[in-house]
Amino acid sequence: MPDQPRAERRTQNRVVALFTDTKRAGNLGHRHLGDGSKRPNTSCIETDILGDNLRARGYSPAHVSAAIRKLEVAADPTRTSLYHLHHFINELRNSSISSQRGRH
Repeated sequence: MPDQPRAERRTQNRVVALFTDTKRAGNLGHRHLGDGSKRPNTSCIETDILGDNLRARGYSPAHVSAAIRKLEVAADPTRTSLYHLHHFINELRNSSISSQRGRH
């Protein structure tokens, strides 16, 4: 008899399906990158993928580099508490929404 996935794994599978399953109503259309723990040099920020995405959206190389650097600084776990990290990332997101997109 196959092992049943643990409750946490079932929840993770449902969340992945919400973001990626094109057959599911209301999915968000994201691409699943798989289990990052099995890849060498894994990071919480996939800078290559993020950079490609931002460039495809028309952002200049300077803006892409700056955005990735700010996100890496914000995601540094030694930087500050989780509360301050969340606050900093929200500030980055809000400032990028309200500012003019520097597309070139």
